[in-house]
Amino acid sequence: NRVVYDSVHFVPVSRCRVPGGGLLFESRFESGNLRRAIHVQRTVSEDGSAVDEYDLLLNWDHGTRGHTQWYLFAVSGAEAGRTYRFNIINFCKAQSLYRQGMRPLVYSTRAAAEHGEGWRRGGERILYFENGVVKRSGGRGEHSTLSFVWRAGELDEEWVYFAYCYPYTYTELCRDLGVLEADPSRAPLLRRKLLCTTIAGNACEHLLITDYAAPDEAIAARPVVALSARVHPGESNSSFMMRGILYFLTGPSEEARLLRERLLFLIVPMLNPDGVIVGNYRCSLAACDLNRRWLRPSVRHHPTINAFKKLLLRTHAAQPLGMFVDLHGHSRKKNIFMYGCAERGSALLQQVFPLLLSKHAHSRFHFGSCSFSVKKAKE
Repeated sequence: NRVVYDSVHFVPVSRCRVPGGGLLFESRFESGNLRRAIHVQRTVSEDGSAVDEYDLLLNWDHGTRGHTQWYLFAVSGAEAGRTYRFNIINFCKAQSLYRQGMRPLVYSTRAAAEHGEGWRRGGERILYFENGVVKRSGGRGEHSTLSFVWRAGELDEEWVYFAYCYPYTYTELCRDLGVLEADPSRAPLLRRKLLCTTIAGNACEHLLITDYAAPDEAIAARPVVALSARVHPGESNSSFMMRGILYFLTGPSEEARLLRERLLFLIVPMLNPDGVIVGNYRCSLAACDLNRRWLRPSVRHHPTINAFKKLLLRTHAAQPLGMFVDLHGHSRKKNIFMYGCAERGSALLQQVFPLLLSKHAHSRFHFGSCSFSVKKAKE
């Protein structure tokens, strides 16, 4: 076994410097996560072709000893037609949608340049299983392995990227917000403001979207719908939902126009920019799950949650806060669904909007997957 990549201690500058001439690995880019690659062996498959096998280790979330789920890394030097097996051996969860047919995401720079291809599902012979290695975080449970085979194309590959889910970086968010502001038909409908700066000094921004042609007193009387996303960095699908919401709400449709005339939308597109940038799955740079810090957020350790909660309270004191929706992804459940908090005396209120969604988008939204009770540990 040969270590061919370690993001902290050993990064070959070219393939000729890789021990044994294996693949060149890289993960030191925005949202990247791969700690170490080990060239395990070269075997022969049933059809007689050579298979290079690699064991891969993911970085823990910054400051923690766990939360290994998100991965994003690149390889270079794949030979045309050759088969490679990758085993990511320190996943933190026993169950995964990989057991139900989900496949990794693959992006080839050559395919993008020559055919305009973007990210695609790829990989074959996908396995996900508990591997018997006890977790170091308190010794509870075992790590799991994701193993998959990937075959290079007909030409030698330049760089090929592999990801847990479609990546959406902090840079992409800034670019999208810039596009919205530069669009003369959309810019008058939104206000872009700084919510706070993060522990690392990155800007966490919020948007206000409504029909600003109305008088100020009319805008101040509109009910507020608050939306947020990406409190968990590895749930990148929430950013694509948020992106769709932003373009819809600032778009020309009759539905969007009616919503802007009746409501004020208060939106934080990315609640955990630091975690997204460093490639965390769940936590912030303070090693905290920010979605468990709403009761007593700290200005120092949880600045985005603290600032957003204060903004929500100030807003609600001035005009009614009709609904707050925080967008997430789920690693073990299919379908689109909602979770809600059942407050005392209003057990059914939180179920109204999800039920309406299920009636009007029954082919996409699954009310049976919703839950309206919150465990004490998740408060």
